[in-house]
Amino acid sequence: MATTQKSKEKPFLTEEDENDFLEKGIDSDMAYFKKDLIDNKVVWAIYESSGSFIGQASTPEAAEVIIFQNDMTPVCLN
Repeated sequence: MATTQKSKEKPFLTEEDENDFLEKGIDSDMAYFKKDLIDNKVVWAIYESSGSFIGQASTPEAAEVIIFQNDMTPVCLN
């Protein structure tokens, strides 16, 4: 699985990620998470359905918990 180098200040989704959103469907109550590399550290980046970065977690399970705690449905892109 490939990851891309990103900084904490400006994480973003790639065009491939946006295509994944379209394939899975975009719902405002969903949040998407994927394995990523931010500041040379492997994390699980969390994005709103609009594609905006909203946080990160150390494990996919933690990402799901964060998303559930914010009344959204988690969708893994990996």
